[in-house]
Amino acid sequence: MDTTRNLGGMRDTLDRWKSLGADKVHTLQRTVSERGLAVKSQLRDRANGSMMKVNSSMRGNPMKWAGIAAGAGFTLGMIGRLMQKRSHHRHHHQAQLVIIDAC
Repeated sequence: MDTTRNLGGMRDTLDRWKSLGADKVHTLQRTVSERGLAVKSQLRDRANGSMMKVNSSMRGNPMKWAGIAAGAGFTLGMIGRLMQKRSHHRHHHQAQLVIIDAC
């Protein structure tokens, strides 16, 4: 009879621990969720602020942005031509046939 009382006490203890563990997990999930939403909100606010600055700068200095775009396009074009020429030069000036004579 004594063993059944001990088993009942152990079950009660295990049930209490299970309940406490579930409560802790729920609290942690809620905390992580709330912090995640706060961080997401802060990031969204920062991104919106940055975009507003860029938009106002683009409206205020359209010639500057046009110059930057033209310069970037020119630079990319020149890099592409240089790479194409180097690739073409490398492929056409390699030896096509190598003969090794060992006498």
